[in-house]
Amino acid sequence: MKLDEVLALRPPEGADAATITAAINAATSRRAELLAAAATCDQVKADGLLSADDKAMQRAEQDATLARRTAERIDALLPRLRLDLEAALALEKMAALHAHADEVTDLMADMARWQVEKLPAAVDAIREGLRLHDALYARHNSLPAAVEAAYRDPSVRELGQFTPNLAAKGAPDMARLPRNLFPLTLVG
Repeated sequence: MKLDEVLALRPPEGADAATITAAINAATSRRAELLAAAATCDQVKADGLLSADDKAMQRAEQDATLARRTAERIDALLPRLRLDLEAALALEKMAALHAHADEVTDLMADMARWQVEKLPAAVDAIREGLRLHDALYARHNSLPAAVEAAYRDPSVRELGQFTPNLAAKGAPDMARLPRNLFPLTLVG
């Protein structure tokens, strides 16, 4: 593996973290292969000391030296790749922060638009509901006293028991009355 091939293991500037991580893994794997090849060449040399000719011994030595030198070059490259990875991760985190801030900005604009376009009608509807709730409460609670006062008159008592159907025109869901749903301080 030549120097330019080792340098080619480094992705181009601006590569993303995934690409750089893959490059680190590939370089680490290639380094391990080179060291295994160097060990194999050392073993071939050791095995051939008494049986191989000088050319075979030199070839084994050269191959082991070349494999170790290439592994050393990869060793020198790995710290740079790790720095590249740190920088890429930082850029990706910053991009995520910008995307998050953009979402907040969009939501703030949506809320501002809603406040202008929809909130006044909602506030008016809630105020109307509160007014109706208060009127219903006052009139409903005053009915027993009115019945009692009217029944003090004997001529009214002669008409019989007063049994109005208060829900004849429809009855509200008592759990969903405006003052039950909205605190008094929300919409005065």
